[in-house]
Amino acid sequence: MPPYRDVDAYNDRATGYERGWRGRLHHEIVDRTANLAVATVDFPERVLDVGCGTGYLLRSLAQRYPKAKQLAGIDAAPQMITVAQSLADDDRLIFTRGVAERLEYPDHTFDLILSTTSFDHWSDQQTGLAECARTLRPGGRLVLVDQFSVWLTPTLASSRKGKARARHRADRLLRRVGFHSPQWHRVHAVIINAVTATAPL
Repeated sequence: MPPYRDVDAYNDRATGYERGWRGRLHHEIVDRTANLAVATVDFPERVLDVGCGTGYLLRSLAQRYPKAKQLAGIDAAPQMITVAQSLADDDRLIFTRGVAERLEYPDHTFDLILSTTSFDHWSDQQTGLAECARTLRPGGRLVLVDQFSVWLTPTLASSRKGKARARHRADRLLRRVGFHSPQWHRVHAVIINAVTATAPL
């Protein structure tokens, strides 16, 4: 499994992840992500959340997508998966440990793939996006939400060197692995933004 920068920290936070001010902020961002997902894809059969945390987004989407056959989530932190499994209230919800760079699914499995505030922690963002493109059906949609802002430019020279924290960098990676028609959406404040993109046909 590729190294993940904050796995231990997220393991420690798992049981209280949805509580307190951080939990409220997370819920607000995820609720807006769910709204964007529903506006982007009407009736997906299979959905994947990469970096699913405690599964809050998929629990919300299970209600919004009553005809979906499967809503799967992966996370690098095993304690996040344990909590997600304990909170799962729908048989269609499946949570397993995994990373974006190595999605354990066949080609063209999903109609919709989402990732909310996980992309910045991927060890290899280009490989992760390529895996998303591979496992999406032709024309399937990606909803990627994270910190994308020119205000973050100084961090690219230090702690986040090489990360796609600006729109032009994310666009370049998406197009490099075959995604097309990227569209940007404001999610929260100035820094948290979303890009939707379409998988290769």
